[in-house]
Amino acid sequence: FVGNSKGFRIPQEIDFGTTWKMSNTFKYSLDINYEKWEQTSDDYHNTLKISGGFAYDPLWGYGKWFQRIPLRAGAYFRQIPFKAQNSDINEIGLTIGLSVPLKTPDKKIDIAFKISNRGDRSYNQYQENSYFISIGFSGFDVFKSRVKKTGIRDIPIPDISGVQ
Repeated sequence: FVGNSKGFRIPQEIDFGTTWKMSNTFKYSLDINYEKWEQTSDDYHNTLKISGGFAYDPLWGYGKWFQRIPLRAGAYFRQIPFKAQNSDINEIGLTIGLSVPLKTPDKKIDIAFKISNRGDRSYNQYQENSYFISIGFSGFDVFKSRVKKTGIRDIPIPDISGVQ
């Protein structure tokens, strides 16, 4: 339990994940997640999540600018731990993303899009569609500019008169 006896019980998880590098630029990932919700409450049931993805991650500095853009795509299936109208609720989703490299490999703009569907109106009268857009920046600080070190400086000249 988290906190006192009225706390929330966290389920045990069994996870498996692997990534296969098919070539220098292509990768495939698979993740499986099993959560034991039945231990936490009689109202919940155990769930499974399966997700897979594919990535094109080109080598830096080769090809034209559009050939250097990393691309990613994935899909997942997930069970929700409770029921509605005595019917299971499932979620499926698709994701795509890319990274726009800037002048150096550590500076980039990441853009991702996710579409998901949870529930099915024909089984349990509940259905939710969601769309998610994510934009991220990495490798540079947008809040602070670099300190300019271009002023007059007093640089001492070494005294070598006594050195032979």
